[in-house]
Amino acid sequence: MHFFRIPIAVLRIFSFTFLFFISASVTVQAQSFQTASGRQERVRDRNDGMLVFDWDAKIAVGTLLGEPVVSVQFLYKTHPESSGSVPAFLNPTTASQSISLADLPEEALLGPRLYDVKMQFDFQVGGNSNNVVSLRADVGAPGKGDGQTWSYNTPGSPAWGALFSNGGGPLWPAEAKEALKAGLKLVSARILSTKISWLDLQKWYTGPSRQDEKERLLEAEKLLEAGISRSYGYDIRKTDPKSVTPKSIDKLAQRVEKMAALPVETKIGDNHAPYQVAVETVETYRQRFNQRKARFKSTEPDVDAMPRGHLPNFDAPERSHRPLRMELLSWDKQGKKLPDAGYYVMDGDQKVAGPFESGTLVLNTYVVQVKNNNGNCSYHIFPYERPSEVSVIDSAVKVPKRRLDTSDCVVSEAGANSIALAVGTWSSVPNNCSPGLNFGRCGTVPLLTCAVYDRNLTLLEKRNAGESSEPRRNGC
Repeated sequence: MHFFRIPIAVLRIFSFTFLFFISASVTVQAQSFQTASGRQERVRDRNDGMLVFDWDAKIAVGTLLGEPVVSVQFLYKTHPESSGSVPAFLNPTTASQSISLADLPEEALLGPRLYDVKMQFDFQVGGNSNNVVSLRADVGAPGKGDGQTWSYNTPGSPAWGALFSNGGGPLWPAEAKEALKAGLKLVSARILSTKISWLDLQKWYTGPSRQDEKERLLEAEKLLEAGISRSYGYDIRKTDPKSVTPKSIDKLAQRVEKMAALPVETKIGDNHAPYQVAVETVETYRQRFNQRKARFKSTEPDVDAMPRGHLPNFDAPERSHRPLRMELLSWDKQGKKLPDAGYYVMDGDQKVAGPFESGTLVLNTYVVQVKNNNGNCSYHIFPYERPSEVSVIDSAVKVPKRRLDTSDCVVSEAGANSIALAVGTWSSVPNNCSPGLNFGRCGTVPLLTCAVYDRNLTLLEKRNAGESSEPRRNGC
């Protein structure tokens, strides 16, 4: 059996259109993450670039050692309607140009990077629609705009007097504490400001994608085609830009070289000037391209080098003395699938932790998820008050004559302050064998070896489960 612990240890927005989806329909206890979404957000930058994107954000507000803690997560997905800032190696009067991402391969959508994102979150306090407070926070260093990569801020601890505000200004510390205690329901969120880094897009554009070479060669082909047509009347088919890949660019370069060096016998007539001007212009472009590319160094910030955030730790929430329970929440009242569907620890109708993939709540302390790890039981144990501090206990549980099922990985309370997990081999023992009966007619029931841990997950003992006709129901 193996046991180990895993410590999880300004640019103004000119125009935007957004929609919000709030994850909970009831007031939520402190430190439960709530979700908001925005669609078709538009941000412009100083280089005439524009990023169009969808976003999702999560926020949790709680306390640690009695001080406020704000944790924010953020992801976004870039749309092809965006236009990016890349080097302009051919233009002698400008260093950069704006290019539509719709004209580039799909991988270019991962190039633009948001950073320095500031957001405002608006909360309804204690279920009172007339009592709304606002909170402002950064989202940390966002990941790539793939719609999948969450970023984390470094959970901040603002002063109580700077935590919330309303129409009358910042809340007093006592008012902020009362608002958090009453419960916060997220009702809206928006991006206040953000910046765009084009560094990754520029590296991709001038690097392995060879898009800058492609641009130069297609422009050269266009100039030469026009010159040949005017001088000699030939109709030359242009290359389809979409057909040019990094591997085929060398073939395009060879085609341009041949067009710039027509055999003498093909130069019919005496109107050579348009063709000669085109050849000279193409050569000028080539030299300028090589010189400017050799000197190019992006001044855009490197978002990947910015500090990474992390998930927060919170104090245990204040709650009633009602027993907690696990509940699967998948659909809202309108029958729509929840984006954060899963198992939640519930205190009455309040979420106090989650979502979890699955789980059994033990001792009102741990959420235990059971997984089949190559035929063995793997117990993932989350303190519901600090779900980032997951512990894993792996045990070689074997079942005779069949494959292991996760229902064989029994989890139960072993007393007021201890937890029991199946860790041994299921076997059979005689059952219901009263004196005087023929032993051969006795039935058999499974018997299981269990390990008992205290609340700190320290192993106390190993023991056999009591004989029972329903050992899985009665546990260890």
